[in-house]
Amino acid sequence: MGTRDDEFEKADLLEFEGAEAYSNDKYDQALDAFTEAARIFDHLHSENPDEEEFKYRFASAVNHTGSVLLALGIMEQAREAFIQSMSLFAELSAEYPRRPAFGNDFAATLNNLGFVISFSDKPEGAEKFLLESLRIRNDVRSRFPDDSPAVEGWRQTAEQLVNLYDKLGKKNEAAHMRKKIKAIE
Repeated sequence: MGTRDDEFEKADLLEFEGAEAYSNDKYDQALDAFTEAARIFDHLHSENPDEEEFKYRFASAVNHTGSVLLALGIMEQAREAFIQSMSLFAELSAEYPRRPAFGNDFAATLNNLGFVISFSDKPEGAEKFLLESLRIRNDVRSRFPDDSPAVEGWRQTAEQLVNLYDKLGKKNEAAHMRKKIKAIE
């Protein structure tokens, strides 16, 4: 490995390249880039455990890896990546409550995990993750009312919950959530 700054720069570039590849539906390239970025950020974090930015970037790269695996239809590995990322973001969110990005990314990972579970043989298990994502989004919104990622993330999770309720035949819950979505528009 090179210097810490060189390694960070390399991993940062890999995440950028992964995002570019993902947005162009080049999922194999994106997977390679995010996986390598996660490996580097994990190494940086293990060597510098007190630097939350390395832990944050590791969690982020793992979450992005999960998103690519999801796009490729590799559901079990996507679920495992989201669980790992969720654990890291939960720690960061608790340790640094003044950083809204940590709470937003924790909630986003919960949403991703709920999405994966909604396609499993027990889709009802997704509800608890989606509801927890909404709770965290509400907490971030209450502490940082101008934080647009929290508002947009809340809407995305709420819509995902409506889809789940529709899938499960929970018409009343779906209607109630649709009203909540309409109320914030």
